[in-house]
Formats: sequence, structure tokens, C-alpha cells
Amino acid sequence: MGIRRWMMRGVAVLTTALACFPWNTLANDPDSRCRKETCDAVTACTKEKILIVNSRRIKLNYSIEDVGPSGVSTVELWATRDGKSWARYSNEPPPDGPLVVHVAEEGRYGFSIVVRNGLGVASAAPKAGDEPQVWVVVDETKPSLVLKRVTPGTGPHAGTLTVEWSASDERLTDKPITLSLATKKDGPYTPIATAIENTGRYVWHMPREHPYAFYLRVEAEDQAGNVGQVTTPEPIRIDLTRPRGTITGVSCEKKATSLTVIPAPAEKPEKRASTITTPVLPGLNFITTPDR
Repeated sequence: MGIRRWMMRGVAVLTTALACFPWNTLANDPDSRCRKETCDAVTACTKEKILIVNSRRIKLNYSIEDVGPSGVSTVELWATRDGKSWARYSNEPPPDGPLVVHVAEEGRYGFSIVVRNGLGVASAAPKAGDEPQVWVVVDETKPSLVLKRVTPGTGPHAGTLTVEWSASDERLTDKPITLSLATKKDGPYTPIATAIENTGRYVWHMPREHPYAFYLRVEAEDQAGNVGQVTTPEPIRIDLTRPRGTITGVSCEKKATSLTVIPAPAEKPEKRASTITTPVLPGLNFITTPDR
């Protein structure tokens, strides 16, 4: 019965303090497409053997196979930052759940387990240069996000809203941007566009029933599930209706509190006669007459 219990998937709930390990060894974080939601399913990333999480508290699921009649005496956790230096953590967790590890800081961690049977015989322990059974990248940093401009369209572009932003992060998703709006600054926010590529610009074609005044929020998500966001400080006001007026009748009004005066057209000034000075030649007389 004890052997069968040790073969159960997810043996042990264990909190191991790794702060004492020399984690100062620097290592480049490998790329990964694994998301936060796959943290509980190591098999989802078996090809790359890399997980990205947004918490220093990591839950490691594992299974134990080939258990003999002596059973299992211990499960050892081995950890590394670069695959060269390994540290061992020996524990005897109960067979009721996953192994939970608490790491000291953000960064890349490699983990392997070594199982010993009841007589002390163990699987091979990792040595310098060995790849861990799984790499875990701890990323708690939210993406950096700046909202540059929000421009309502005019003329032929009326009915559109152009949003411009700048988002950066070491591990942004392929389509990390979400746009949402709310009539109150504290929400609730309703998405108007999701899974947008980080091009820095998006044109929203507004429906006719959009609210007159609303706050706009831009969000950027990374592969660990961290979300950076920025919201317009003041509401955006847009009114696409064009008021029209029609005169419906005419009547006389002798007394009025508000009167619009339309003056008569100004008279054109009379054209004045001009004097033409003609040079007089000797022996000839000329008469100067007005213009006609």
C-alpha cells in the first residue's frame, strides 16, 4: 500500500528555503513560450523544459516510478542557476501533493529530483554540466507601458479613435495589448480590442452607441502573466451627432428682449470727376473736360 502511495503523481507538499544557495551565479534566461497557466502541467513544456512564472513560490509536480519492495525513503531536490553548480535539499515529504519551492529572487532556476529507496539506493544525482529536469524562470516585473496619444478622428476619419502607445518587456507575448473603456475611472472596464500586436498604434472604429465620455485603458501582458497598464487621466468626450436647424414660421415681434439687427447695405460713393492735365504745345489750345 505504501509503494502505491509513493507512485501517486504529485507526491509531497514541501516549502524549501533556497535563499542560502549561492544564487549570485549569472546566467542568460532562455526563451520560452510557456505561460503562467502551464505551471501546474510540467508535461506541457517537456520539449523545451522551461516554465515562466510570476511568483517566487513555485509548485513542482512530479511522479515516482520503478518503486521496489523497500519503498521510497527520501526525495531530494537539487537546484542550479547555470547547470554547473548544484545544491542538494533532502526532504521527506508526505505523499499528498506537489513540491513547493520558495526562491530568493527573480531569475532562472533549474530543478531535478533524486529518489532513494528504503535501502538507500538512489537514482543518479545531477553533476556539473547536467541539464536540469526543468528550467523555471521567475519574472515578477510588469511590462513598461506609456500611453502617448488618443486622437478622435475628424473629417473623413470621423467615428474612429486612434490610440498610440509604447510597451516594452523582455518577454512580451506575441499579441500582448488589450484596450478597454469604462465610464468611471475605477471601472468596471469593458474590452474593446484584445490580442493586439505591439505595433504602437491601433485605430478603433467606434460604434454609434459608444458612451459620450469614457476612460481608456491600455494593458500589456508578458509570458509570465504580469500585466502593465495605463489609463487616461481624464475622460475622453466624443459626440458624433450633427445638430440641424429649420425655420418653421415667420411672425412680427414689436417688443423683444433679444434683437438681431441686420443693417442696410452701405451706399456706394459717387464717382468724382478727375482732372486730366494735358501738355499744351505752342500755338495749340486744348480744353480739359471731366471723364465720362
